[in-house]
Amino acid sequence: MNTKIKKALGLGVLALAGLFALYSCADKWEDHYETVQGETYQGTLLDYLESQSEQLSDFAEILKAVGYESNLASNQMFTVWAPVNGSFDKEALLATIERGDKERVVERFVQNHIALYSISLSPNEQDVTLQNSKVIKLSSAAEAKFGDCDIIKPNVACKNGVFNVIGAENVYIPTIYEIMEDDYKDYLLANPDLNPEEVVSMMSFLEAYNADSLDESKSVFFGLDMNGNRVYIDSVMIRNNTILKMLDALVYEEDSTYWTVVPTVEAYQQRYEEAKKFLVYNPSVNAITPNMSDSLQNRYAHLFAMRDLFFNVNANEHYSDSLKSTDYNAGLNWKEHVYRGDPFGSDGILANAEVVECSNGNIYKVNEYPYSIYDQFFKEISATLTNSLVDVTNSNTKNCTMDPVPSGRTIFTESISGKVWNLEYLHLIPTTNLVQPQVTFKITGTLSGTYDLKLVTLSPQFLVKGEINPETDDKLYKFRVNLFQRDENGDMPQRATTLYVPGTKTRDFESHPVTELSTPYDTIDICPITLDHCYYGRDEAGIMVQLVTNVSSSLLKNGYSREMLLHKILLVPHVEEEESGE
Repeated sequence: MNTKIKKALGLGVLALAGLFALYSCADKWEDHYETVQGETYQGTLLDYLESQSEQLSDFAEILKAVGYESNLASNQMFTVWAPVNGSFDKEALLATIERGDKERVVERFVQNHIALYSISLSPNEQDVTLQNSKVIKLSSAAEAKFGDCDIIKPNVACKNGVFNVIGAENVYIPTIYEIMEDDYKDYLLANPDLNPEEVVSMMSFLEAYNADSLDESKSVFFGLDMNGNRVYIDSVMIRNNTILKMLDALVYEEDSTYWTVVPTVEAYQQRYEEAKKFLVYNPSVNAITPNMSDSLQNRYAHLFAMRDLFFNVNANEHYSDSLKSTDYNAGLNWKEHVYRGDPFGSDGILANAEVVECSNGNIYKVNEYPYSIYDQFFKEISATLTNSLVDVTNSNTKNCTMDPVPSGRTIFTESISGKVWNLEYLHLIPTTNLVQPQVTFKITGTLSGTYDLKLVTLSPQFLVKGEINPETDDKLYKFRVNLFQRDENGDMPQRATTLYVPGTKTRDFESHPVTELSTPYDTIDICPITLDHCYYGRDEAGIMVQLVTNVSSSLLKNGYSREMLLHKILLVPHVEEEESGE
């Protein structure tokens, strides 16, 4: 049954008890819902608290130190579970208030012992939502426990609610987000020489995107001010963070369960600085909005450093051999943002972390990232050519026609590679036998860094149905590759840079004979290219790749083709070979 319904029944059950007695089934209903009656007190909750100073003076002192005593004297109905003297560290709470962190004491101590409305022990256990939104188990009257705390004196009915005395503090268990906040505050306290505005950390970034709002249903309304605005003597806020919501990582909500990898501030700073190197935006973006390039670099560097750190436990039923982060999107690329292997195994990403249990999951603290920049953000770009073809009106496609074949069309062939099904490709067809086709593709989402440029094609024989004649159907492609890269003004140059086969003076690239291929795809290595500027998150393409066939009439008669089947362009992060040190 809904908690609110239970509360409403609790309020009215005494008045209805006589009516229930008229019915033969009254005993069954009372067994389930009758409130266990306790002492009746003629004053308010505050009056009762002050009357019990011998055992509750410490709790009363904390309430007064944070200005909360007026709430317990108001007309609003509350239920209080007050811990006895000596059961909590009063001096530590007063010290926290003294250093200006009163709100922390209110949320994590005071509101952790108070709930809205009158709630009494009954024969059945019930879930209670406290004022700080934590949910706690209130046991049956026979067991008389508030969470893990024994209720020494239950159900004292006061004018404005119910008062209980408990034998221990209800210990506050923070959320993942609150632990992250606490650790960041501790870091700043331990490093007083640092300017908080200059510290780069995950929390310093996230805090700028907090968008909390007032929860009117749980806040205590006092009245209207002179301008007609609503005034609350006790405000309960609804947590919201726009960045975490975008990442689908609501680690501040109580009803969620997450595993979160949290690097130290130093580790995070290092990864942030690494990310910035790949996010050098073209200065021309400033022509539209001043400092936009710096803003984009900062935002995406943080997002890159945070990528794949959050895991929704409920979405990872197979976590023993794979783990999907909240960045995972099955509709885009199901292979991305998935850790393959046992995350808790000897080499797993969570194996060597310090584990902190939270109310909504676990934090895994690490001194260094459990994966490299290549696993996290500097990744392969796969440009499907049917979506990347440059508009023919720009004279970037000539001497040919293009037949885009979407994924789903079946190509059938009997060959040494077997049957080929459902391949997406672009069929480049020369307009005559006398011309050299030329086609240009735009590539978006590039970072500023060095990529290995590759072209993936299919042999013309994969268009053949039936028996293949190796001498006529297995043809080779020969072509040149030109690269266009936007300049510092954001303009695409009219003339391209022609790329050379690495280590040679030749500009002609060739495909591989089908007999050398283990799959229908032919991946042709072009060369490394270094991109000066980043176009990640931008609509415009940072570079264009142009293919120009270079098959002479004599080659055309000797196993080469000006017709091409193009599958995709790959930009693979270039990894320099480590020096041996010898």
